Order: sequence, then structure tokens, then C-alpha cells
Amino acid sequence: MIALTVRALIPVVLLIALGCALKRSMFTDEGFWSEAERISYRVLLPALFLHSLATADIDDLPVGALAGALIASTLVVAVLVICLKPLMRLRGDAFTSVFQGSVRFNNYIGVTIASGLLGTQGVAFAAVCNAAIVPTVNVLCVLVFAWFGSARLSLSGIGRQLVTNPLILACAGGILLQALGLHLPPGIEPALGALGAASMPLGLLCIGAALRFGAARSWAGSSRPRWPSSRSCRPPPSWRRSSSAWAPTH
Repeated sequence: MIALTVRALIPVVLLIALGCALKRSMFTDEGFWSEAERISYRVLLPALFLHSLATADIDDLPVGALAGALIASTLVVAVLVICLKPLMRLRGDAFTSVFQGSVRFNNYIGVTIASGLLGTQGVAFAAVCNAAIVPTVNVLCVLVFAWFGSARLSLSGIGRQLVTNPLILACAGGILLQALGLHLPPGIEPALGALGAASMPLGLLCIGAALRFGAARSWAGSSRPRWPSSRSCRPPPSWRRSSSAWAPTH
């Protein structure tokens, strides 16, 4: 099992390293990577979720137990982080970044590893995990941002952020198709599959391009431990857009 895990991690590490190298050599323009992250978040990753959920064979999967465990554990972590906020002595904006970093995960890495370990069955597992975690984390992050962030959102604003989130919409569409027993049209199914397949390598390349080793060394080399400021704890763009959950950045 360890050998399989290492084998599944190798392409992840290589693609992240390649993205880091490309950013520093051939494609140095920030605009290129910004647009790559944008198309990955708004088009490719939703296509992956919709296709995976609509076509996944989940008859033999413990869907209810798996989704319940994932949602419950996410809520426990969220409540724990909020309860620890007074001890962090962070401003609201900075706390929202800490909260997002505590409950979010990177879907590109997770799905790639699941597929490498279990093949098509791993994709089905990942699809169920996405359907459970993506909406949960998105709702939590938007609510926490609205409550603790500097820009207060109205209930209508919160609702608009949720119903227009492409990841939530893709999960909802995939779940609906699966529940109704409907199949994707013959021409659309392979197109969505191709778009979804492109999301993994592009997303990992963008993660590598967003790495900032200088900032990490600067923080690690500081003379005394301190909580990062609102600006310094802000995650890189690809982490904000490429992970499974998203909340408006501040």
C-alpha cells in the first residue's frame, strides 16, 4: 500500500515541480497563470465534478456513511477553529484566512491520488467526497467571511455567492442526474470527460506556479514566532481558486 501511495504521489509532485519551474523560466507572466487558474476553477473543475458524479458507479459505495463522516468531521474542525479564535488574537480578515486554511482541501491533489490508488473506483470515491465536502466547506467559508470579514454581506449577498459558485452548481447537477438515473447525452459526456481530465494537470501546474519559497523562508527565519498578518496569511491565488472550496477573498 505504501508503494502504491508513493507511486500515486509521484505525478503530483512532478507536475507541481514543473509548474514551479515553468513560472520561473518560460511563463513568467502573472496574467497567464491568473487566467489559467480562472478557467480551471470556472470550467475544468466543475466539468470534472459534474461528469464524475453523473457517471460514477456508486451502487457498492457506503454513500450515506461516507458523506456523513466527512460533513461531521468538517463541522467539528470548523467549530473548533472558531472557538480558538480568541486565543489567536487575529483581526477578522486574518482569521478568515486561517479558517479557510483549516477546513479546505486541495481537490487536484486529492482526486489525482485517489485515481492513482484505486483507478475508476477511486474516481467514484472522490466524486462522493466532492459532493459532500464541496458544498459544506463553501457554505462555511462564505458564512465565516460574511461574519468576521471587513466587508459585511447581506443574506441576499451570501445566497448569491452560494448559488453562483460553479463548484456547488456542478455538484448539484451531478447529484441530480445520479438521483434521477439520467445519463449525459452521447456528445456531451465525452466533452465533459475531456474537460475534467484537463483540470488535474493544469491545476497542479498552477499550484506549482503559485509557490513562494522566499516568503516561506522569510516567515520561518523570523526571530520570534508571531501570527501572520491579514495580508501575509492570504493563500496563493491557485489555492484560493483551485481547492474544493472557495470564499470571496479579502
